Formats: sequence, C-alpha cells, structure tokens
Amino acid sequence: MVERDLPTESELHALQREVNEPAAREALGAVATWSDGRRGVVMTTVWVVEPAVTAYARDRWGDQVELLGTLQPVEA
Repeated sequence: MVERDLPTESELHALQREVNEPAAREALGAVATWSDGRRGVVMTTVWVVEPAVTAYARDRWGDQVELLGTLQPVEA
C-alpha cells in the first residue's frame, strides 16, 4: 500500500465549484467538471485544450485540475 497526501472529497468539491464559477468556465471554455477522488484531481472537459487555457488552469490551480479536450485543433 502506498500512502499519498491527496485532497479530501470536500476539498475536491470546493475546487470543482471554483472551476464552475462563471468567470472560470468562460476562461476555460468548460463543458463539464467532475472530481476524481482516487487520483485527487478535478477533471474538466473543455472545447479545445489550447495553450492559453492550459496556462490559465496551471496558474490558478496547478496540477489539481486536468483538462480534457472535446475537439482537437486541425492543422491547415
């Protein structure tokens, strides 16, 4: 068994509420969020994982929020 220092479910739900605030949802282009208590992160589905979106999430929440892209950028 490996002991890890993960956020509690309560802390993850508070973080999830923060990600769901209107300003954060708009900045991220968030579609859905949920917490993964086993891994200790909040998963957030966004339209496209762009560098600006990734930077916003990293600056605000570090590695506690993971982004998943619904769409993939297309090279022209």
